[in-house]
Amino acid sequence: MPILPGTDGERRMSKSLGNYIGVSEPPAEIYGKTLSIPDSVVPLYCDLLLGQAVPEDLGPRDAKRALARALVEQFYNLEAAQAAERDFDRVHRDREIPAVIDEVHWPVAELGDTIHLPELIRRATEACERLVPGIRCAPFGHLGDGNIHFNVSQPVDADRQAFLDRWDAMNEIVHGIVARLGGSYSAEHGVGQLKRGLLARWKDPASLAVMRQIKAALDPNGVMNPGKVL
Repeated sequence: MPILPGTDGERRMSKSLGNYIGVSEPPAEIYGKTLSIPDSVVPLYCDLLLGQAVPEDLGPRDAKRALARALVEQFYNLEAAQAAERDFDRVHRDREIPAVIDEVHWPVAELGDTIHLPELIRRATEACERLVPGIRCAPFGHLGDGNIHFNVSQPVDADRQAFLDRWDAMNEIVHGIVARLGGSYSAEHGVGQLKRGLLARWKDPASLAVMRQIKAALDPNGVMNPGKVL
């Protein structure tokens, strides 16, 4: 029986190899990871996961999108598949602001009985509303482990580009409040490429130096993800 290759298209799918698509992952993760697979393995994915061939009238891009929608629908439902595709297109095709504007974290074990998240939500909401009247703040998620996704949506009937032009200012506001409350701009999703600038700005120089030394020791030739984080 054929073995399903991972998202790299070469090695078998495995969580330990980091090339897997988890059936319990959020719809957006399943959709995005499916779109990352090489075109060459799309027919095998369709055969093994859907039990059908790639429709002959679809090109590689559309075939992969159809596969991604089908997998999300299989593990969730049609609405989740449509929402995952809309969210993906919003960020990667239309270049709009992601639904999640920021994610912050407080180490619960170090806080004792002190609760900072309600204060963050209050301050950040008030500050964003002053900057963009009518903005719709919708923070959610991870309260139990000290994290929060601070989401914002543009005001109803507002000019999209004018709202996007405030992106940096909104980030500056939220990150400043987070810093004053003793939190971090990054939690379970890590730094990645989106927050490289924040890493350089907010991480103390000594810690950054240690990170670079570790990277140099493990990757002296600079071939492992060059320029991605450090």
